[in-house]
Amino acid sequence: LAYEAFGAAPGGSRPVLAVFVHGDVSAGGPADYMYAYARQFAAGRKNVVAVALLRPGYYDRIGHRSDGSDNGRRDTFHSGNNRAVAGAISELKQRYNARSVVALGHSGGAGTIGVVAGNNPGLINGLVLVSCPCDVPAWNASRGRRPGSAQSPVDYVSGIPGGTPIVAVTGQADDNTRPEL
Repeated sequence: LAYEAFGAAPGGSRPVLAVFVHGDVSAGGPADYMYAYARQFAAGRKNVVAVALLRPGYYDRIGHRSDGSDNGRRDTFHSGNNRAVAGAISELKQRYNARSVVALGHSGGAGTIGVVAGNNPGLINGLVLVSCPCDVPAWNASRGRRPGSAQSPVDYVSGIPGGTPIVAVTGQADDNTRPEL
């Protein structure tokens, strides 16, 4: 998968890897809005590498594109795409010799990392889920959509090791991924 990395770890150090994963970007266009957040996060911290990862089928405004399909930007966090994201995070963890991984996802990206964390115990050591459609069947029903093939993070939470910090943030006025989801 394509990504942009920010920050640097001193030679021989074991940095924290912060992985930022974008939402569905349903309106179309590049999915690189997490680049600015990753850059800002890395700039304010030592021994941190922040990566903005493009989910399968998505692209940025400078021509980088991740292999795979964005499925028309609907129902994108299904098992195949989630495995691809898990594989990318695992490879990045090795590439940067990271001592731990913190994943920050927005909307569909939050759904993705929620499932990845539960399916790959210990890969992600902390999660921030912003506007997460964490209960996909309830989310689809609330939007008048038929069930799709997206995996639901609530079905995988038991696979996340106890003690793993998970922060879920949803704005009170969010009418897409209401707090109860």
